[in-house]
Amino acid sequence: MAKYIPTLQATLDTYLQWRLQQQQLVRRGELDLVRTVRTCGWLPPAAGIPALALFVRGYDAAPGDLEKALKAGSLMQVRTVRGARMILERSMVPWAVAASGPALEKRWRAAWRAADVPASRKEAWRERILSELGNRERTREELLAALPQELTRKGDASFNRRASGHDSFFSLLLTEMEERGEVHEHLGRWATAAHRFAGSLLPAEADPLEARLRVIERFFAWGNVANAEDLAWWGGWPVRECEAILNAGELPLSHLVLAGSRASGLMVHSQFTDSLKQTKATREGPVFALPGRDPFFVHQPHLLERTAPEGAKIFRPHSVTPRPLVLRQGRPVAAWNLQGNDLRWEAVGRMDPTLRKQIDAVLARVTTWMKANLQVTIDD
Repeated sequence: MAKYIPTLQATLDTYLQWRLQQQQLVRRGELDLVRTVRTCGWLPPAAGIPALALFVRGYDAAPGDLEKALKAGSLMQVRTVRGARMILERSMVPWAVAASGPALEKRWRAAWRAADVPASRKEAWRERILSELGNRERTREELLAALPQELTRKGDASFNRRASGHDSFFSLLLTEMEERGEVHEHLGRWATAAHRFAGSLLPAEADPLEARLRVIERFFAWGNVANAEDLAWWGGWPVRECEAILNAGELPLSHLVLAGSRASGLMVHSQFTDSLKQTKATREGPVFALPGRDPFFVHQPHLLERTAPEGAKIFRPHSVTPRPLVLRQGRPVAAWNLQGNDLRWEAVGRMDPTLRKQIDAVLARVTTWMKANLQVTIDD
């Protein structure tokens, strides 16, 4: 029998104001990089994105701070939901991998069939990779040099089309093994999970259902709200399974009626109901320039799609990845990009002279920081 799930009502403006605080964009305490990632959301490791996301949250030395955390191993990069790479706190690594592995097992089968590779040969290659890694770490080039040439040869056009970016058997098999939690790449060096996480819970030892529940709770703990379809997209899981999980009452969730939006069937973490009730939407507030893959957007793009101004060009072409956006009171008001020394922005919401000045000022600050700290540009 399903447990009772309480219902909470809030306006979209109230939710967005509250989420700016939850995402550490408005209310900042003592800076703690691991806590920020745990609280705000896992970071997609695309060049420049994590550092800029941290900079707008108060980490002026973001590139260096992030590099130190990665070298220390308090933050790590793993393949998790939908097979995407994310930077997350070390304690969540086994759960993040175990939650997504079963859902990813079938996605490369067509590529192996197209290449006519028998299961026995593929298994032999897998064992060889594990053997060559053993209890040591190797770069990709070192590992490649130690493997049979048949494993490292390029696939044909049919294989490449189905392998989605993988041009060799080695590349695809290594990705599969990484998705299953058998091997792990960190700072350019590969190792078996047993070697890299010795003494810790391994992804293969984590119960998949418990892992999924933990990861879903972490998703909601970032201040996200979602219906079953949103959650299924984010995790790469079947919608029916997400519906069952959300309605079972196993997670501390509440229904959320978000007035002033086109969203429906949403749920929110119950630990936030009191703070959300106490939040008061304001007419004035800071303006923020965020990268498109910022945790504020990237984990719930469909909510952004349903709450953005009608017709606003806030997403990259043919994608659910938002463009770099400027927010006022949590709502997108402009899209921006920096290409070389050329900074451009265009309005996607209501505009007035005061807001134009605010956008120019915040983007000037971001541009100065990017040119001093990043070797990449943020574009569309």
